[in-house]
Amino acid sequence: AAQPAWPPTQYQPAPTRSPQQPTQAPAGPPIPAWGLAPPGIAPANPTAVAQPPEPRTPTRMRRLGSAVLDLAVTMGLMGGFVGCWALAVSGVLHHDSMRTRLGAAASVLFTPLAIHRLTGRAGRPRLLLIGSVAASATALHFLAGADTAVRLGGIFGMQVVTTFVLSSILPRPKPKFKLPV
Repeated sequence: AAQPAWPPTQYQPAPTRSPQQPTQAPAGPPIPAWGLAPPGIAPANPTAVAQPPEPRTPTRMRRLGSAVLDLAVTMGLMGGFVGCWALAVSGVLHHDSMRTRLGAAASVLFTPLAIHRLTGRAGRPRLLLIGSVAASATALHFLAGADTAVRLGGIFGMQVVTTFVLSSILPRPKPKFKLPV
């Protein structure tokens, strides 16, 4: 069998054209992949110009994870809310001023955060915390000579009322950014 003189290659020589054959007009400059045509040239597909990508819908597992995380945060805040008040009441019942003070001090943080979650995250959490501190200080000022249980009840009542009022008055903050889902 005869062997070719040259090994086969991918190169194919261009066919020669006679001057009488018409040539195709050039298609113009190419349009970049991001969909914007150079100035003065209309894109071949006008719907492909600057279309934002469609948002992905969250998967079931992602929605489940988000719901479980939301429940865990809410339950943690509710646990802290009940726990700090149980500690304060326990201090009153056992005449332990340290437990009472620690429970009342922790309630300044947990009461507004728990009510913030319960009201559907209405209001601004920082301002609710400031309102809780102001309500506690006001209750302690006006109930300075009262029994410890009365002062604790005044602190609790003022914190809850102030937080509910502030969460209904203050607008809900707009998110600064949205996480991609």
